[in-house]
Amino acid sequence: VYAQDDSLCISNTLLVYSFMNPDISILLNDTSGCMPFSVNMNANNGSTGNIYSWTLGDGNNATQSSIQHTYTTAGNYNIMLLTVSAAGCKDTTFADITVNS
Repeated sequence: VYAQDDSLCISNTLLVYSFMNPDISILLNDTSGCMPFSVNMNANNGSTGNIYSWTLGDGNNATQSSIQHTYTTAGNYNIMLLTVSAAGCKDTTFADITVNS
C-alpha cells in the first residue's frame, strides 16, 4: 500500500501484514468407553509450526499435536486444545469424553 500526495508523489510506504488465526479442531478416535479408556487425540489444523497446549480434564496436560491418553476414572471430561501459530495468533476448541465404569 502506498500513500500519494496531491502531486501523485509517493510520500509514505505502509506495510500491512495479515495473519490468519489458526482454525483448529480436535479429532478423536472415540468419545466414550469403559475404564480404563484410551483415546487418540489429534489437532486438526492443516498447518505446521504451531504450539499446542492440551488440557485433558483429569489434571493432565500435553503439548504435542497428536497424543494418546488413558482415563482411569469414570466421569465426563472436557478437553481443551489451545494452538498458537508461528505468527502468534491463537485458537481454542473443546471436546467431551465420557468414561463409564
